[in-house]
Order: sequence, then structure tokens, then C-alpha cells
Amino acid sequence: RDSGEILGDVIMPPWAKTPEEFTKISRDALESEHVSQHLHHWIDLIFGDKQQGPKAVKAFNVFCHYTYENAVDIDAIEDECERNSVLAQIEE
Repeated sequence: RDSGEILGDVIMPPWAKTPEEFTKISRDALESEHVSQHLHHWIDLIFGDKQQGPKAVKAFNVFCHYTYENAVDIDAIEDECERNSVLAQIEE
């Protein structure tokens, strides 16, 4: 959640000793042959035909219905507790 709290320095994962090394390793991974060969699968999950519907179910790419855009009218939920619950699920 975004609490507005200002964060301090980021702790590097054990495999990167500096921010520069983290950036280089991440860039190398993203530019790798493996990613080039499989990126279209990720695009299908995020933007394509596996985003929702039967193909999303088959690809195990489904989420709580509240998280889908325009799936619920927050203003129509009169019960404050229920509205806050739905908002909390959306914000996760």
C-alpha cells in the first residue's frame, strides 16, 4: 500500500552489491535471449487474450473480481464497512 511514508535506502538483494550492479544484472536479464523468446507470453497475460476469460483461467492468470477495472461501483456500496473492505482489496 502507498502510505505516503518516505523510504530510506533500498537494500540490495544478496546477488547485487551496488545499485549499479543491480541495474546491470537486471538489464542483462531483460535483454537476454530467454526473455526475447518468451516476452510475448507475458504480453498475452498482461495485455492480450489471457488477461481475462477462459484463456486467463487456463493460464492461472485470474484475480479477485474487485481488482478488475470497472468491476464494482464503489459509490453504490452504502455500508461503510463493506466499502472499506472492497477498497482494501482493490488497493492490494
